[in-house]
Amino acid sequence: MQAIGRQPCAGQRAPDGAPVHYERHRPEQTTLYHPSQHASVAAIFERYAQSLAKARRVIDALLQAPLPEPEPEIRRALTDAVMTPDAALGEEQRSWLGVLRR
Repeated sequence: MQAIGRQPCAGQRAPDGAPVHYERHRPEQTTLYHPSQHASVAAIFERYAQSLAKARRVIDALLQAPLPEPEPEIRRALTDAVMTPDAALGEEQRSWLGVLRR
């Protein structure tokens, strides 16, 4: 009894003398065979809105959580890491650096 879909090729033999079998391809059973779903612009925008809502929830949760205590070692390391003198920085740069040094 042969496996379903396997049939010998008439008169053909493999190099070792065994009859050559082929297996019927079944494209209807593959993912690529099935036509993909049509994605409408409305569906894409809906998925985008859902993603934005999820991102907002994550950000809101992060903002509502208390900030971790700053590690003093990191602040001291930052003070020594900046090689440009504060006087050489612009007002906006000094402002940002002040935030980082807090």
